[in-house]
Amino acid sequence: MKLAMTLTGVDKKKRVVVATFADFVAYEEKKDKSIANFATDMRMSDLAWLAWHAETRTEATTFDYDVWKLQIEELEIGGEDTRIVPLESTPGIG
Repeated sequence: MKLAMTLTGVDKKKRVVVATFADFVAYEEKKDKSIANFATDMRMSDLAWLAWHAETRTEATTFDYDVWKLQIEELEIGGEDTRIVPLESTPGIG
């Protein structure tokens, strides 16, 4: 499972962050909530925490969560520029 998000900072610069397996497992451990209910019980704070954790994991930020979220103006899920493409293409048949 992957979730791509576009973050816009207070400086108006956009960046893409991708939450992956490690981020979702950390979310379940920290929040004591199952990711299985994520789609039906999603909160902005859940998305923000996942984005922060992904940026921390990839060393894109060293801010703690409370400082980091003050640097974010907007968080968008998906979009054309956040499409995750496979590393390898499927070979043609025939």
